[in-house]
Amino acid sequence: MKICLFLTKAGIYASVLRLKRIETSQWRIKKMALYITDECISCSACLPECPNEAIFENRTEAESKGHPVTPGHGENGDIYVISHELCTECVGFHDQPKCAEVCPIDNCCILDPAHPESKEDLLAKKDRLHPEEAAH
Repeated sequence: MKICLFLTKAGIYASVLRLKRIETSQWRIKKMALYITDECISCSACLPECPNEAIFENRTEAESKGHPVTPGHGENGDIYVISHELCTECVGFHDQPKCAEVCPIDNCCILDPAHPESKEDLLAKKDRLHPEEAAH
């Protein structure tokens, strides 16, 4: 596939929109908890964005609070981790996972294939984590 070096501003904008549609459709088709890759720079951008407080500064912190992390994730202790028990992929809160949206590193917050869940499962988890909102 050839890449044209002389793209117009409109062409670049159209390409970005196509990529965003593909990226958004991937989030909507595949539902599962997320995890943070070793590319994490521990910038803290994701921490205040998570509506479920599923993100922790390291694996030890998460597990000490009783929130498991997928085996192999955050083993070195210097990157943030997401507990699959708390992650709802922002279903019921936002159109896309906020951690991935605000992260300055591309593909740092990605789908965790070890924890597939349906949209209904994620909504039920949200209601369990936020019973005050489920009653409304």
